[in-house]
Amino acid sequence: MRRPLGRRALTYLSLLTLVGATLVATGTPQSAPAQAAPVASDAAPGNNGIQYKVLVFTRSAQGTHPATAAGVEAIRQLGKDRRFTVDVTDDARKFREPHLKQFRAVVFLNTSGDVLDDAQRTAFEAYYRGGGGFVGVHSAIEAQPGWTFLDNVLGTRAVGAPTAAGAATVTVADRVHPASATLPERWTTTDRWYNFAANVRGVSHVLATVDEKTYDGGTMGFDHPITWCKDYQGGRSFYTGLGATPESFRGADLRAHLGGAIQWAAGVTDGDCGATVLANYQMTVIGAQPNVNEPIGFDVLPDGRVIQTDRRGGVRLHEPDGNRTTVLAQIPVYTHSEDGMYGPAIDRDFATNKWVYLFYAPLLDTPTGAAPTTSTDPNAWDVWNGYFQLSRFKFVDGENPSLDLATEQKIMQVPVDRGACCHVAGDIAFDSENNLWLVTGDDTPASAGGAGGFSPHNDSVSATGVYQAPFADARRASANTNDLRGKILRITVQPDGSYTVPEGNLFPAAQYPADKTRPEIYAMGLRNPFRITLDKNDVAYITDYSPDSRDAAVGRGPEGTGRMMVVDKPANYGWPMCVQPDLPYFEMNWTTSPISPIAPFDCAAPKNTSRHNTGLVDLPPVEKSELWYSFNAPTPCAQAYLSTPTQACPVLFPELGTGGVGPHGAAKYDYDPELRSETKFPAYYDGAIFFGEFTRDYLREIRLDSQGEILKINDLLSCGGGPVTPARPFLCDNPMDMMWGPDGNFYLLTYGDGFFNINPDAAMVKFSYVKGLRAPTAVLNATPTNGLAPLTVAFSSEGSRDPDPADSISFAWDLNGDGIVDSVDPNPSFTYAANGVYTARLTVTDSSGKSASANTTITVGNTAPTVRVDVPIEGGFFNWGDDIPWSVTVTDPEDGPIDCGRVEVTFVLGHDDHGHGGANAFGCSGVLPTDPDDAGHGGYIYGVISASYTDNGANGQPALTTIGQQVIQDKLQQVEFARDQSGTTVGNSADVGGGQQRGSLDPGDWIAINGTVNLKNMDSVTLRTSGGSAATAGQPRFAVEYRRDSPTGPLLGTATVNATTGNNAFTNTTVPITDPGDTFRLYLVFRTVPGGPASGFGNLNWVQFNGQGIGLTP
Repeated sequence: MRRPLGRRALTYLSLLTLVGATLVATGTPQSAPAQAAPVASDAAPGNNGIQYKVLVFTRSAQGTHPATAAGVEAIRQLGKDRRFTVDVTDDARKFREPHLKQFRAVVFLNTSGDVLDDAQRTAFEAYYRGGGGFVGVHSAIEAQPGWTFLDNVLGTRAVGAPTAAGAATVTVADRVHPASATLPERWTTTDRWYNFAANVRGVSHVLATVDEKTYDGGTMGFDHPITWCKDYQGGRSFYTGLGATPESFRGADLRAHLGGAIQWAAGVTDGDCGATVLANYQMTVIGAQPNVNEPIGFDVLPDGRVIQTDRRGGVRLHEPDGNRTTVLAQIPVYTHSEDGMYGPAIDRDFATNKWVYLFYAPLLDTPTGAAPTTSTDPNAWDVWNGYFQLSRFKFVDGENPSLDLATEQKIMQVPVDRGACCHVAGDIAFDSENNLWLVTGDDTPASAGGAGGFSPHNDSVSATGVYQAPFADARRASANTNDLRGKILRITVQPDGSYTVPEGNLFPAAQYPADKTRPEIYAMGLRNPFRITLDKNDVAYITDYSPDSRDAAVGRGPEGTGRMMVVDKPANYGWPMCVQPDLPYFEMNWTTSPISPIAPFDCAAPKNTSRHNTGLVDLPPVEKSELWYSFNAPTPCAQAYLSTPTQACPVLFPELGTGGVGPHGAAKYDYDPELRSETKFPAYYDGAIFFGEFTRDYLREIRLDSQGEILKINDLLSCGGGPVTPARPFLCDNPMDMMWGPDGNFYLLTYGDGFFNINPDAAMVKFSYVKGLRAPTAVLNATPTNGLAPLTVAFSSEGSRDPDPADSISFAWDLNGDGIVDSVDPNPSFTYAANGVYTARLTVTDSSGKSASANTTITVGNTAPTVRVDVPIEGGFFNWGDDIPWSVTVTDPEDGPIDCGRVEVTFVLGHDDHGHGGANAFGCSGVLPTDPDDAGHGGYIYGVISASYTDNGANGQPALTTIGQQVIQDKLQQVEFARDQSGTTVGNSADVGGGQQRGSLDPGDWIAINGTVNLKNMDSVTLRTSGGSAATAGQPRFAVEYRRDSPTGPLLGTATVNATTGNNAFTNTTVPITDPGDTFRLYLVFRTVPGGPASGFGNLNWVQFNGQGIGLTP
């Protein structure tokens, strides 16, 4: 076995609805350099059969480096082996332009200090810009300090002296560049190790990093580049931090490394040093709001068009070339919580058979609202039985493409329990044999039956005959060998829409009883395997969503753990009993008060003893996942809850950081050298897994070693949730789905901020490798986008640009979709006289002829409804378990009086950047319950009241939907999850309950409560703090100011915190706070007090807001 707040969406609307293509322009375009001619000036040598010449410059202001002689010897031998002539000198007078021209590359071999005068530096700059190559070895990073040109060629400078010589492990990520291809994946070598002023990743191409856990003295953290290269201003630059000891030069690995570097810098061998340089990538927005709705998934057609689904039943076609979006179908679906439309996928033989596959929840006759969580009637849930339908439909191409719904072939039904949240999964993929793979979720609420963020397996019946709902027990699904939920399914669809089961699944029909197993199952024990992709070898890459407990607990199990699996054989991945072979949950006695542990589940020989189980009792052993992680930095481990005393877990994957846990896609890149696509991703990424984290707004490059274990995790494309910055130039706002297109480009669907909503920052985008092929960016905005005729719309191209400074841009607007240019003004207005749905398109063209487009939809004849949540107030406080009164106002100018029975209101448990739908109701006012067990969820948790209304359409135009939402705050705020702060750090807490805290509190430091708050019916605030000594305990230690909207905003109150006996002893401080009467951001600012310390105040574990708030006690 090879080894998911903020209400930012409106802020970023213009970043996505308008963007056609986004490029990073960090400086001079990095085109491939010219090659310096290998001709002689001065005294040219005769033709001796050697192909080219290399100058090795050894001068050091501090005297000859002790490794120089060995380095010279190594390079001379490399010259003999690889056919280049070596000229060694410490004479700076050789740095004259005529002399330098005879060399293909110049090596600074352990040079340092001021070694060149102004004229010599000018000569070298001219040589390099003319196509010359530069190789810097080790202390070359210290050469000629203050020379800006060399600063830029190198990319950074050293900070201080290198460490003493010692062994360390170098992790070699680039397996194709000639300087690294032959090196060990984990290369243990002895050298002296520099720290650098900046991480060059994204500006230079990093080939290898040094692992700071393997030596002392590293200060750069988990990503410490040690060798890198780039094309820059016409030349080729390569730097290696290796080569400080004579012994290292005598090793074959360093010689191979140096030889490949020289050959690449000389331009005599291939090697892409732009593969991870951000300026070489372009993000093209293929679809943006209103054209993606609430996006779920997508697939890319052979011609580059994209089919995309939305949860509300829409299926769309995005056409990048024409920048057009067409609704192929609108299928009625059941949309309680996460239910709705999933998929799509296209048949592997789509070019001829045109089949499109969908996985959706038919409407049926399911009751509205939520199913009961308990009942004295064991049959109470029968009316909530439903199913998801796997079907395929014919795609009809042409001028007005569509899905022909009459051609539906119903392939498979997956029975589910309706009326409860969550975990559908529902992604579809095809392998090389055209077998269909489908992932399904456990159909179980996160904290059902008192699970509290741990394993939900409550099948109890109380002594008084009260039954828990079936959906309180995930064993009925994921651990049930006779159930299709919580699985990877693998089938072969036949021409008539029926299916057979291919060989190689987990429970072959010939070997297992038909009444106890389903032969469709390839893998089991999954919670919410939201994404599946397959590589060229039909290996599956699965990302499985985390449970929600933020900390491990003795007698319960591990903290919430997200997983990525490389599934190359049938397997059981353990849920809900285990999350790794050594990470069991505890089986619980649910009938005691409080509930009590029985024993850990046996991951080596798990048994399903649930009363809901219809399959085998004895299950396959639990298989390991390649990547597993949680909310905090430590990687979940058994000793955190099974050892006595418990122990801290190691940080195995620090590159993943901290935050929510929402793995949302893993797609391995299979580089095809024969693919004729000038924008395909480079060979460097061959075999790399692109990984998306929904709750953390990032992408990561994951590399496995030859044994299938994690070799290295790197930042990928430096994207984020917006707004874009030079450090975060691309958008990946809640990555939702991803795949590699047939053109070798990387396609990404983003959900945007918000839950069960049509988020304005959602988008369908494509990333392309465009080294030397930079295009402009098209940005479009329109106001309004719907209304009655005549409708005058103001359009804007603000933000459109070209990344090349010398290029100008022009504008062409087709405002009614007839293919005719209506305006060439940057910001035109247009009046739509007739009813209809129009596509308005902006095309931006630069002076070289390259262009980009963006579009939006204008609906004339119908006005979108207005949905306003009046109660509760935004930012009001509640306790988990409270009832939340709500009222909603809906207006629609065409519908007239609103039928409140069509207004759907849902309570959403939000944690970090995703949410789970809870209780819901229909009407314009009411009360929604919250679940007290939801307090155990990990990350930043809060509530959302979400109201939705779809109008009737008008004047022959389609219906429009509007969603209104209010965020309400948990009274207990865990400050380690604060998004905005200054000066504080996060560390493990010794307080009761463990977890993490904010520390390093100094004067002027501050923490902002996430989102906004409203102090209605709140009267005080409690701070949980530590810090001080036995001598100072009880004395004033520091003050905390409560300020409105900024760290220097109006003062709402001040708390003086007394010292404790130390950092591990905590105390509560409660002070009144004034309600200013509205909603605002709240900042906690730390200040000194008379007699207290000048800095180093201590720790803050949590903040509790006290008062009735907006909730009602049941």
